[in-house]
Amino acid sequence: MTALVTGGTGFIGSALVRHLLAAGYRVRVLVRQKKDSLLLENLPVEVINGDVTNARAVDKAVEGCSVVFNLASLYAFYPFWMKHPKAIYRINVDGTVNMLEASLRHGVKKFIHTSTIAVLNRPVDGGSVDENAGFDPRGASHYARSKYQAEREVLKYYSRGLPAVILNPAVVFGERDHKPTPSGDVIVKFLNRSYPGYFDTLWSVADADDVAKAHLAAVERGKAGERYILASGGHYTLREIFGILEKITGIKAPRLRIPYAVLFSFTYLEEAVAYFLFRTKPLIATEGVKFCKASLPCDGSKAIRDLGYAPTPFEETLATAVAWYRKNGYVEPRGFFRIRTHGSRLVRFLMRRLGMAGYTDRLSPGTIFFFGIVKLLNLLKKAGAGRGEDGWRKVTQCYLRTEQAKFILTVFNLDFRSDLKTKNEMTCDDAKRHFIRRFAKFLKTQPLFCQKLEWHRFCAKSGPQPFADIVQAEFDASGNLLRFEPRFDPDDERGRFEAMPTELKELLFEGLRQVYNATLELPDKKRPLRLKAEWHRWLSKHSGCFSGEWFKRAKELGERVMSAAFIRFETLPAGLSARGSGRFRVPWFIRSKHPGYGPLTIVCRLTPDLEAADIWIQFSHVPVDGVPAQEVLNKIKKEWGTKGDLPFPASGYRQDMTPEVCSSGRTADGTVHVYQCLDFQPFLQVRNQLNKRFGGRAKQVISSAALLIWKLSQYREFEDIKFAVPVDLRAAGGRERTLGFIFIRPAVYFDKQRADRGFFSFQQEFNRQLFSARKRRGESYRLLEIYTAAPHALYAVTAKFLMRPLQDFVGSLGITIIKKADFFVAPASDVHTDGFIAFSNFTLPSEDGGKVGVVSMKGPREKVEKYMNVLHDVMHRAIRRDELYF
Repeated sequence: MTALVTGGTGFIGSALVRHLLAAGYRVRVLVRQKKDSLLLENLPVEVINGDVTNARAVDKAVEGCSVVFNLASLYAFYPFWMKHPKAIYRINVDGTVNMLEASLRHGVKKFIHTSTIAVLNRPVDGGSVDENAGFDPRGASHYARSKYQAEREVLKYYSRGLPAVILNPAVVFGERDHKPTPSGDVIVKFLNRSYPGYFDTLWSVADADDVAKAHLAAVERGKAGERYILASGGHYTLREIFGILEKITGIKAPRLRIPYAVLFSFTYLEEAVAYFLFRTKPLIATEGVKFCKASLPCDGSKAIRDLGYAPTPFEETLATAVAWYRKNGYVEPRGFFRIRTHGSRLVRFLMRRLGMAGYTDRLSPGTIFFFGIVKLLNLLKKAGAGRGEDGWRKVTQCYLRTEQAKFILTVFNLDFRSDLKTKNEMTCDDAKRHFIRRFAKFLKTQPLFCQKLEWHRFCAKSGPQPFADIVQAEFDASGNLLRFEPRFDPDDERGRFEAMPTELKELLFEGLRQVYNATLELPDKKRPLRLKAEWHRWLSKHSGCFSGEWFKRAKELGERVMSAAFIRFETLPAGLSARGSGRFRVPWFIRSKHPGYGPLTIVCRLTPDLEAADIWIQFSHVPVDGVPAQEVLNKIKKEWGTKGDLPFPASGYRQDMTPEVCSSGRTADGTVHVYQCLDFQPFLQVRNQLNKRFGGRAKQVISSAALLIWKLSQYREFEDIKFAVPVDLRAAGGRERTLGFIFIRPAVYFDKQRADRGFFSFQQEFNRQLFSARKRRGESYRLLEIYTAAPHALYAVTAKFLMRPLQDFVGSLGITIIKKADFFVAPASDVHTDGFIAFSNFTLPSEDGGKVGVVSMKGPREKVEKYMNVLHDVMHRAIRRDELYF
């Protein structure tokens, strides 16, 4: 059965189209312009270009249809001085006549006309309004008058034999109100804290999906020539609506009651100023206030009885609408002194005059004070302070020294025995020794991994390590060191420790073990210094056990152990599948912590047959960044080879996905980590479609990173957050390889009138910062370079007392992508207190034959689970090919 829908690109019409498709109808939609069909994107509907005022287009659209739903109307509150706006009558009345005439001529089986409760008058006795209520044109809006005239035309054609039904929805709320309508505008203005108070009114309400279902029910159950009011059983004052919204959103509802005399005075004046001076839409239309003052409590019992109308609880309806507006960029950045791309020019002018516009979008005492520090440091930089230092490396020295700041990369199914000419059987100990020997040899060729750390009170600096030492260690469940065996660099061991008596070595190892365990629970930034001090104290206490020469060697041995790469072995259970909790479960590195003076901690998981190994390497961010580290792992993967591709778990939540603590301390508080395999292919397809459709118009390449950040920012969990996105910068012009950054707050670019325009502005700025960073220019790179003039102590002071202004400059949440990584576990910095999200390769093979990518998150416990839920919803919307992807 074919159904024609006019107004199908609108609020209720788009919901109706979806329900018709779900019910098995072939749907045809009459659309004025192609750009108006945004809400119908990716839906299998037949689109007829035309207008209800064009009789020929209407006739073409109606031909061959069994059911016609007439929802097309011009919904507008005209200024009080405009006596007879022609457009509203031409569309709402003449357009309806065209639809009726064509439907009668082509023998349509059912004509469903959508009207409004604005055509109903409240009874004199003050009771509820039912379908028998009349209409009083005195004081009525042009919209109400036009809809009443349209109803009369419908009844005329009913008398001529057209089976027509009239539906009168109450005040409708719900999803996809993208214009939005006055009812939706109430929610949008509440979310943006635009209401100073409330006024007395009483509304009957309806859910958009319920109204759409009622249209379908009217086809079979609606009585021709009858009118049905679609309203829930309850009636709500504006104050009650605000109270429910406060409960849903956490935004405080206005408490001030505004009398109608004051309200009308304001609306008359504001409407005239908006129209004559600014040519903009008024904040509140006078006709809208008149409708609210009428307060029409409606009785929807007839629709419930005849159509089976089942109202959704109003609180649930509002929650759905709020979520939709948030997801689609209707919530603006908070605060008056904020830069908005599509907002006030005054703040932008002030920020540019101060020179702050390129660094932050917020003007506050804190950001002004912090910017003053930046300007002072810039003068010191020009005078020579911080010369030769890299901005990002100095940041890592101060803000990425903790356990949670370390990141993890992996290689799965590594063929660590590929160098053997004959594959003889090995014991587990033989396999461990062979892996260590081969990995140490590889390590020797990689200067990036041969680093050691020097700890100071406010920073940790890195330098080259001439030795490729590896310590095989075992820990208990609490993280205490049980035993360890150093494997010193074979090219350097002779003459240093080989001749040391075995009993002295054992004594030294026991001392190191005691010192390690005694300092285990100390804060990460204090522990390495304290550990070394305790080690020297232990040596002094036991100095009588060593001769002068051996005492010097003993001190060096301890330092070599503390700066070596630590490795722990595990054996995977036999028959473990890809979904097994062992193979892809991130090792609990917090229970096998490095002493702090080396950059690498390794967990090597041997397969049961000892033929391959999964290696998980935890890196200190002080000397090493993610992309260069992954390039080294790709090299070992290429040189050693693998035992075939390992299928990853299929997309979906792990059953045992619970946050795992990744920061020091025995309690469950602190930074936690979660990770998940997700199918990114539908999202990438949406990105490709958007590039194909809008790339030329936007004059920009729409990137997956920018689109993903844009979507995340439209959820409450990421509301008003400024993001930090690392950019890998290759060594060039005598400058070392480092990181640049994109610092961007998507909410600045939200445009509730044109969501696509807001996204294009955001993408343009994202690309500008990306290209500037790659050229080592731009505000973000300059900011990091300027801060090299600061002593390390100033970094600590800034983080302690100026964290909020600092985050207004560099963001509070990080997002990073390593495209060639199989499994990338995010770091977490002291500055980005809202968390850090890491993405790996989006095209990893999964066990169900699809492709997945691993996403990892670190941050506060109360946030990371919500972040994962949001990301899952973004991917789900891509799978559903949700229409408003801007």
